[in-house]
Amino acid sequence: MQYDIIEGKNCFHIAISGKPRQNEPLLAKKMLLPFFKQKNIRIIVDLKDLHEFNSVFVLGILNSIRKEVGFLKGNMKICSLNAELLNYFLKNRLDKIFYIYRNKENAEKSVWRAA
Repeated sequence: MQYDIIEGKNCFHIAISGKPRQNEPLLAKKMLLPFFKQKNIRIIVDLKDLHEFNSVFVLGILNSIRKEVGFLKGNMKICSLNAELLNYFLKNRLDKIFYIYRNKENAEKSVWRAA
């Protein structure tokens, strides 16, 4: 998978694309860890370009990011889930764990919740 990281005005944007590899959650954590340094970090994870996915891998990646953000007392939002992945999240009540938004613009406009 590919991770495009852009530091915005008040948050980081992480766009995930490509096909997952073996041990993708660990690879993602290793790749993203250098960006997770500041307390109260804010991250928006954009899954718009994730066309080929395995829900277990995606969940593992998002959980790795969520844990690191949690250690830093930060906040994380995810956006642009395709219909299949969104249904998986809703069916498994993952919308109770992750803040999900229709697109990046909606995520940016929404209020950042306290960690």
